[in-house]
Amino acid sequence: MSAAGAAAWVLRYRSGGRPVELTLGRYPDITLALARRLASEKRVELQQGRDPALEKRKAKSREDWTVRKLVADYRLKKLGTLATSTQCSYGRNLKCVDASIGSMMVSEVSASDVVALIEKAKLGWVEANTLLIVLKEIFRLAAGVVAQINLKSSVP
Repeated sequence: MSAAGAAAWVLRYRSGGRPVELTLGRYPDITLALARRLASEKRVELQQGRDPALEKRKAKSREDWTVRKLVADYRLKKLGTLATSTQCSYGRNLKCVDASIGSMMVSEVSASDVVALIEKAKLGWVEANTLLIVLKEIFRLAAGVVAQINLKSSVP
């Protein structure tokens, strides 16, 4: 039982000397027989030297987001905390980012894409620098989300 009162099937083991819990599924969605079979499969992975919890965390953090989704997440989580004038400036630049590279997957964006975006925008020095800052901020948020996922799942 979790602290919230949800019942789940959990496989407990040690990895690197640390206790690890791997949730197999929620009760009653998964039967006891299925939970035992899943636990057996995960134990086989452990015997083969693979850590199933680590693999689950990696798969979760590899979820590919588009830049558009990342921009929307930044607007939701960060933009409202900034000063009004900064919100206007960042908002303009977020629209530019969304229009230019919004459909790209975050994992596919390279430094040359960022340089091309800034050059294509043909902005003055101050606004181009603000665009670069906005790009850094949205990708820093993306890196922080991945780091939080990894930290949350590694804490016993």
